[in-house]
Amino acid sequence: MRTVQPAPPQNLNKIHLIVLLLVPLMLLSAYSNSFDVPLALDDFHSFAEEPLVRIDNFDVQSLARLGESKFGWNRWVPMLTFSIDRVVGKGSVHFFHITNFIIHFSAFLAVLFLINGLALSFYTEHFDVTYF
Repeated sequence: MRTVQPAPPQNLNKIHLIVLLLVPLMLLSAYSNSFDVPLALDDFHSFAEEPLVRIDNFDVQSLARLGESKFGWNRWVPMLTFSIDRVVGKGSVHFFHITNFIIHFSAFLAVLFLINGLALSFYTEHFDVTYF
């Protein structure tokens, strides 16, 4: 009995290009109306009114103080980005929203490369395909 092996996609580079162009456009269209929106709900108690996030210099003591917020060291990186956004944007909400967009776009790229790597690994291991 003969087994049929699926052929790898022929236009994979075109598909990657379309995805890399289309998804950022979709993300931008989804977030475009929120760049001017004021802070709301948990934003105030999370970082806007959190005194430990209000640092003006980024010395070791100030950075360590971020870990002493109510979220502790588990959310140190988000607290650092909030602090940087506050300093760079001088309190403007635009920088908070732009950072949020960048984080979501970076997550998209990470998932895209993960899926691509898994597909590449699957095809090369199971179907003896050396190109992709």
